[in-house]
Amino acid sequence: MKRPTSILLAGFLLVSLATSAKSGSAERPNIVLITADNLGYGDVGCYGNRVIKTPSLDRLAREGVRTTDCYVASPTCTCSRASLLTGRYPERNGLVNQLSVEGNLGIGLRHNELLIPHFLKPRDYATACFGKWNIGFAPGSRPTERGFDEFFGHASG
Repeated sequence: MKRPTSILLAGFLLVSLATSAKSGSAERPNIVLITADNLGYGDVGCYGNRVIKTPSLDRLAREGVRTTDCYVASPTCTCSRASLLTGRYPERNGLVNQLSVEGNLGIGLRHNELLIPHFLKPRDYATACFGKWNIGFAPGSRPTERGFDEFFGHASG
């Protein structure tokens, strides 16, 4: 039996970048990275849920993007999101606890940590972040100050 977990496409991101760099192709792949908090087994239609409607995720699965094995660095959204954006375990990036409401309005993830946009922008990618940030929202910590070209969302849950 296949067991789905949260829809995290970090592996796809890395494979896409490696394939693009290896092939020497002038065309770069579009990269869409989706993280969904608290998404568990059977919560998406393509994995059997008949109650909760997830047409966009179901369409992605039909078109070949189906995640059957995925792991996160932490069971909390702050730590797993920081790990996803840095590629580093919580113990290495320094964000090892879920941020409180007040903490989310602070620095959060250390400013010396490099995020995905820092690696994509030198390759002429446009970057954007939409939804919950949840890794610090003080001046200097906001998504557009951490490398993203655009941000539309909120500081935390």
